[in-house]
Amino acid sequence: QQQQQQPEKWSPWRQFLRLIKPKQHDEQQQQQQQRQQQQQQEQQQEQQRQQQQQQEQQQQQQQEQQQRQQQEQHDERMQKAAAEQSRGAAPFNNNNNNNNSNNSNTKNNNNNSVAAKPPVKPQKGLTMTKSLRQKVVDPVPLELVKGQQVDYWSESNKCWIPANIVDVNSETGGVFLDAKPSSPVCLKDQPRKIRRRMAPKKEQAAAAHAMIAEGTVETTAARMFHEVAGTLGCFVCSRDLCS
Repeated sequence: QQQQQQPEKWSPWRQFLRLIKPKQHDEQQQQQQQRQQQQQQEQQQEQQRQQQQQQEQQQQQQQEQQQRQQQEQHDERMQKAAAEQSRGAAPFNNNNNNNNSNNSNTKNNNNNSVAAKPPVKPQKGLTMTKSLRQKVVDPVPLELVKGQQVDYWSESNKCWIPANIVDVNSETGGVFLDAKPSSPVCLKDQPRKIRRRMAPKKEQAAAAHAMIAEGTVETTAARMFHEVAGTLGCFVCSRDLCS
């Protein structure tokens, strides 16, 4: 009876052990799977690293090849250029030597002769100043001379009035008229204000005498000049020229 009852007593323990063993087995399997996964991941990472290294090496090799090719091409060009220069330099040097010898001979022959000097260019500091330019006067238009009979353009009357030249200033080119003694006629105004005496018609002469009788700006100055001229001993001109 005791022998028959013993397995029944141990049966629960055995059952417990049986229950524990599969858990341990499962844990071991899980651990193994995790280790395998880690190993696979590490292998993949190593493969990726190897691929990257291979790509980098290939790129470096390609760059080195390109640099070598460029350097070789550059060296070839330099060699060709040097060869061309050496070919073209020999006759050029010979010509230069011949030219130098000819020049030396001509110099020896021309030692006695005097070489012509190049023309001297005007310097900026030697130009004429304004004061010097003012003194240099152009020739008087119409060759106006003291005592010459001319016609004067009256701006107030808008007509030509007969007048005589009293004085000519050679420095400024100004002309003094008996019709306008107070201020001279400038050189730049002479071509449009003074002309040679024109033979006026009777109508024009009568109009001129009438304007003188009325007493315009020019004629009054002329009368004043005629009145004072005799006392000062100035040159007196006649008005009876238009008749």
